[in-house]
Amino acid sequence: MIFRGRKMSDISKEGINTLIRKLRKPIAFLLIFGLLSTIRVPVLAAILTDEVEMIRYRWNTVDNRYEESDQLKSRYNILEMQGKIKKWKQYKYLYNKQYKGLEIVDYLGTGKKLSIPAKIKGQKVCVLGEACFANDKKLTEVTMPDTIVEIKNYAFAGTGIKKIKLSKHLKKIGEGTFYRCEKLKKLKLPDSLESTGLAFLANTGITSIVIPKNCTTCSLDYAPKLKKVQFASGWKGNSIEGFSGTAIRKIAVSGNIEKILCRSLQECNNLTSVDIAKKGKDLIIEDSAFCDSTALKEITIPKRVKRIGIHAFSGCTSLKKVIFEGDVPKGYEGYGEGYWTDEEGAMAKVFDGISPNAKFYVKKTYYNHYKEVFEEQGWYLDTMQIIAR
Repeated sequence: MIFRGRKMSDISKEGINTLIRKLRKPIAFLLIFGLLSTIRVPVLAAILTDEVEMIRYRWNTVDNRYEESDQLKSRYNILEMQGKIKKWKQYKYLYNKQYKGLEIVDYLGTGKKLSIPAKIKGQKVCVLGEACFANDKKLTEVTMPDTIVEIKNYAFAGTGIKKIKLSKHLKKIGEGTFYRCEKLKKLKLPDSLESTGLAFLANTGITSIVIPKNCTTCSLDYAPKLKKVQFASGWKGNSIEGFSGTAIRKIAVSGNIEKILCRSLQECNNLTSVDIAKKGKDLIIEDSAFCDSTALKEITIPKRVKRIGIHAFSGCTSLKKVIFEGDVPKGYEGYGEGYWTDEEGAMAKVFDGISPNAKFYVKKTYYNHYKEVFEEQGWYLDTMQIIAR
């Protein structure tokens, strides 16, 4: 599976190369002086705990289970050797300096239902660590204490969870937190939530969700059964993102939205309705925003849309009717590379691969400008029409 251009199986080559460079001189020095056997662990620990930050994960399709990277295992093994990871009942934990509380890093229990403790030995539990409950197929129900403020990457990946109660003070949910929790069909996000990592609901059974008003970064990518998304009243976000590969059928873009981000609605093959508010702030539709959303048949582009990125509607094979309410939007320099300048790139590859019989409705005032720009594009076919209204 790919999330925004990254494969879950990728391991950071840059991180590994950096680690090798860091290790080369210290190890050579220790070998020369014959001290490697006596002080190897502290030296390696000092380097690894500082350098290994970018952790990658993958799904083992043969064994149908989530796997940690060797980097994550190494880090926890070293912390355990240092005595920083401790054990209490069925939990392993360490002290989290950021939140001045405890972080659970491993769960050794075997029960179906779990109530995570609010405190361990008098100290509050604030964080659920990376992959701490991953692959526990027996685990079906979890109750979380309100002391938890962060859930780290892949904490519950591949578990049998059907029901979970989140902390009412939870602020951050990590990447892929519920990845492959296929039995999880309902989830209530707390009002306190501020952000989620990429594809935190990927391959779950979630069908609908409400995004809290303070959650301005929320990635719902590749939740294949997600049909309905509602933004809470007073939602503070200013961009649309993270719906790729979902089953949503319609989306409303309010007047306070300033960007529809790159690939945010890519491969939404049930999407038939996009309602962009006519009045509001200037809006940018970024690169590949709606690409390969094959059920989309028509769209109205209000005057407030000032820029449209490359391949924004590419591969929308059913798109036959496009209404422009303003002049030709400028191009957008997007997603890490400069594809064009403002004037030269207007409409470059924007409608590649849409219906060959598409009709573009434009105001008479702008008809000649649209005709001039469109007829220069490789995607514009003889069977397409520009119609003044």
